[in-house]
Amino acid sequence: SLLRALFDNFSHWCDRGLEILPLPLLTATVKAMAILSDLFDDIVSFKSTYGHMKTLYASKVLDDHPAKAYVIYTLLKCASVVDLEEIDSSISTSDLCKNIESYIQNGLQSEYVEVRYCTLQGCLYLLQSFAIDELTSALLFVNDFVKAELHRVQKITDILTECSIETTDYHELLWAIAFRLFTEALPIEISHKNEFVKMICDLFVDPRLPTWQKELLTNGIESLIIHSSNYIQYFRPVALECFDTYQLQPLHLNHALSIYVTCIYRKLHDATNNMPIENFKNEFQKILNIIDQAFQ
Repeated sequence: SLLRALFDNFSHWCDRGLEILPLPLLTATVKAMAILSDLFDDIVSFKSTYGHMKTLYASKVLDDHPAKAYVIYTLLKCASVVDLEEIDSSISTSDLCKNIESYIQNGLQSEYVEVRYCTLQGCLYLLQSFAIDELTSALLFVNDFVKAELHRVQKITDILTECSIETTDYHELLWAIAFRLFTEALPIEISHKNEFVKMICDLFVDPRLPTWQKELLTNGIESLIIHSSNYIQYFRPVALECFDTYQLQPLHLNHALSIYVTCIYRKLHDATNNMPIENFKNEFQKILNIIDQAFQ
């Protein structure tokens, strides 16, 4: 196929040494290979691409260029697909994990937003792979970074309004990774978990929060509740608070209802929870009355 021919051409350039290509051609090739990797259907292609990108990364040719984003993204993506024991036979698995951690740290500490964004995209792949068990240290670094970034880009007194990569795509990716990290068996400190939950609760009840962010938080909250019924005690009161203040932002009413129904669903499927179901019955009648008023 034409795509296979294109990839073979890129591979030929890689074999000769990507670093010797003119910079415009090099950056275009790296970006194209990152995109083409979505179409790979065999492990060999991922292993080959990982080797090429590893060599290019080590050459430092793109160290001060935004195109480094695609190098790190492709490295992390390949590492999430191929078994860590197979992707690089030249080093041990422990050394490979150290390399992956260095890719992540280097990418997240970049001055370029695009590099940080693509590195986070690669981390999202890792979080959905079997490699997560071997990369605890790297993912804890990601957790600390995401925590700091969320505090930086999202403040209660300064709800985001601009439409840039740091306020939309980048912002959504930060939250996606944050919620994903909390559903994995990582040794995250209890104080950090409590701080994260508090930040979510404070944001969710803020009537100035735009609908797209409300929807983003709603999806994340529901994933946490489905993951563990322990989160019901935090987010059920938040949903109820939104019902009491729905006049401030009527469009947010459906998000509160969605979370509340998720709490009920999780409760009904968890016999170990000691919360009486009667509490829900009484609250649900109150909610029905509020909804009736809201749509009159």
